[in-house]
Amino acid sequence: MRSRCRRSQQVPNCPGAPPSGGQWQFADEEEQTPGWGETVRSQAVDLAVFSGFTVLSLVSFFRKSQRLKYITLVACVVVLGFWKAS
Repeated sequence: MRSRCRRSQQVPNCPGAPPSGGQWQFADEEEQTPGWGETVRSQAVDLAVFSGFTVLSLVSFFRKSQRLKYITLVACVVVLGFWKAS
């Protein structure tokens, strides 16, 4: 069978046409992936607040202090309800 397309024609739907050379060549974008240190530095405040909240929760649980449990409840509402929501 003969192909309907000629080699000189560049029809995109023609299976016999040669692909154009620069059609799929894009400029390489080299983005720097952040390192471990940069990731930790950008989330330092979140890590500190989480660590403090965890310590407060554990202390109030093991001391079985009613006052500390209420303080932990208020801290939980403030951290999760207001600070993380915005």
